[in-house]
Amino acid sequence: RGQTRKSPLGCILTLWKDITGSGGTENKKTLTKYCHQWWPLYKLENEAKWPLNGTLDYNTLLQLTLFLRREGKWDEVSYADMFFTLHNHPDWQKDCGLIVPQDPLVLALEQCCSAYPDLTDLSEPPPRKQSPPRPQKQEQDSDSGLTPAPSPPGSPVSSRTRGKPTQTILQAPLREAVGLVIKILFSSTDLENWKRAVKEFQSDPISVTRQFQFILKQHNPGWNDIQLLLDYLTETEKQLVLKAAGDLASDYCRTTGNEVKDFFPLQDPRWNPNSSAQMDRLKGYQDLILKGLERAMPKNINWPALYAIKQGPSESPSEFLDRLREVMHRNMPLDPGSEAGIQQLVLLFLGQSTGDIRRKLQKLRTTESRNLEVLLDEAWRVFNNREDDYRKGQRRVVAVIDELQGRKFKKGFLDKDQCTFCKERGHWKAACPKQKWKGKVLASINTD
Repeated sequence: RGQTRKSPLGCILTLWKDITGSGGTENKKTLTKYCHQWWPLYKLENEAKWPLNGTLDYNTLLQLTLFLRREGKWDEVSYADMFFTLHNHPDWQKDCGLIVPQDPLVLALEQCCSAYPDLTDLSEPPPRKQSPPRPQKQEQDSDSGLTPAPSPPGSPVSSRTRGKPTQTILQAPLREAVGLVIKILFSSTDLENWKRAVKEFQSDPISVTRQFQFILKQHNPGWNDIQLLLDYLTETEKQLVLKAAGDLASDYCRTTGNEVKDFFPLQDPRWNPNSSAQMDRLKGYQDLILKGLERAMPKNINWPALYAIKQGPSESPSEFLDRLREVMHRNMPLDPGSEAGIQQLVLLFLGQSTGDIRRKLQKLRTTESRNLEVLLDEAWRVFNNREDDYRKGQRRVVAVIDELQGRKFKKGFLDKDQCTFCKERGHWKAACPKQKWKGKVLASINTD
């Protein structure tokens, strides 16, 4: 109770809502009990020991996490991850008066649940490049006496992500004619595919998000088209998507001073796709719905399913990593390809490889042990050497067998009057004079 903010445990307790987020089942008393009573008693590898009030030391955090996984203490894993989360946020450490680590670890799961970073750092749209005018077109414009009106500025959301140049002469893509956007309507097949995909929204929101992303590229749907797609979700799912997208829009507009309704309208804004500014608004709305689909379904992390995946004795490192990605995709609210997802894969790969590979990986330097590509290369090196050692062992066994068989054939067969003990002729082993016999001495073969 006497701890201040200037300890990792005190900092976590102070910033509890920021670190744990909403909807978690963890509580402060349980964390304090683990940190003060249980974790200091655990025998961690690599000479690590858990101190009172916690630590931000990478090796200690890593060894505690690996220990909890090996022992199946799933309830404690989420509490240990809180220290990784604090380790990943130097700004929180500064607020608490902690010394900022020189080599921060990017392992926080909260990166996937924080506000959309692309919407929080948008101040000014990038300058649009003006393509040089073509002489022929200039002559035509001068003859007609018409001056093209300047395009209104685009939305910062889409301008940052795309930065399309404003050109006097349009180079139209497949679905555009010069000066006019052609709308591609949904086919019955498109809607049927979407209907099948959204049935798995609760269990696999990432796949549904990818399907929606494909629709955006193929059809560039307008506001009404997007509402049609959202109607295939259940009412609860739809409201969760809209709430998640609306929260992102509110966070962005709070930092820029814009109106939320301009970026996330609840009624048809009738955006004109042939207007550059209004098309930018539509693109921004599409991005918000896309992120809303990703974050709408609160998915609890199924730790037992994750840590039940162990590398098989003959399973290659690449096959094992693919299995980890698939299970992580199903049981975590993280994209395995995201930065936070890759760092979680590092921990899983490091802790659940086979014994010889795991021991080798834990000997790597700190910076190398956080790089998934380095871990995979090193695991393959150990795996290949292990197979070479196995082949060498097999060759040694074969050589020993051949040697024994060769000795047997070198002996050859004994003659009828040859002793098996001294190999001399004229007597058998039972009457061999070179043996010290007790009792009766048998006669030699030559005695009649």
